[in-house]
Amino acid sequence: MSKKPEDLVALRVDQIKPASRILARAFMDDPISILAYPEEKDRQTRLAYMFEFSLRYSFSSDQTYTTSERLEGVTVWRRRGIHHPELFWHLFSSGAIWLILKAGLGTGNRMRPFNEYIEYKHQDIISGPHWYLIGLGVDPSYQGQGYGARLYRQMQAQVNTGKLPCYLETAKEKNVSMYQHFGFRIMDEFIAPGTSFKVWAMLKE
Repeated sequence: MSKKPEDLVALRVDQIKPASRILARAFMDDPISILAYPEEKDRQTRLAYMFEFSLRYSFSSDQTYTTSERLEGVTVWRRRGIHHPELFWHLFSSGAIWLILKAGLGTGNRMRPFNEYIEYKHQDIISGPHWYLIGLGVDPSYQGQGYGARLYRQMQAQVNTGKLPCYLETAKEKNVSMYQHFGFRIMDEFIAPGTSFKVWAMLKE
C-alpha cells in the first residue's frame, strides 16, 4: 500500500458530502462548470451532486486527499492504464449512481461531445500508464493561502514514487502558469466542439 502524503489527510466516506460542496464552490466560475450548468442559480447545487458522484466513484481506487480535518481543499488523482472491474459494483452499492439523476440527466447529453473530445485529446497525448489529475480545488474562503500548492506538491511527491507521467487539463488560463511552475508543459491548447473557451492539455514527464 502506498504511503499517505505527509501532512495530508485521506478523505473519509463521511467527508464526501462536505468535500463535494467545497469543490462546487471552488469550480463555480470554471468555464467547464458553466458549460455543464449555464444557469447560475442552481449551478452550485448541481455541481455538488456531480462532485459527490465523482468522489464516490473515485473513493475505492484513486488517491483522494484533503488538507486537514477542516477540509480547506481537496484533490483527486487517478491512475490511468489500470482496469478496475469492481468499480461499477462499488458505484452502484455506494448509491453514487443515483446522484446522476440529481446532477441532471440533460447535462450528460449536453456535455457528451465535449467529454468525448477531451478524452480523444487525452488518449492522443498519452495512452500508457500515468497519473491523471482529476481535480484540485480550494474553498474560496481559503484561497490565496497556499493550500492549493500544498495539495499539489505533497500529492506529486506521492505519485512520483511510481515514476509515471502526470497529465491534466485546465480551462482557466491563470492555472497554466501555476502548473508550468510545477513542471508541466503545454502539449496542446484547443477549443472543443460546441464551446467558445480554450482548454490547455498539460503533461509532466
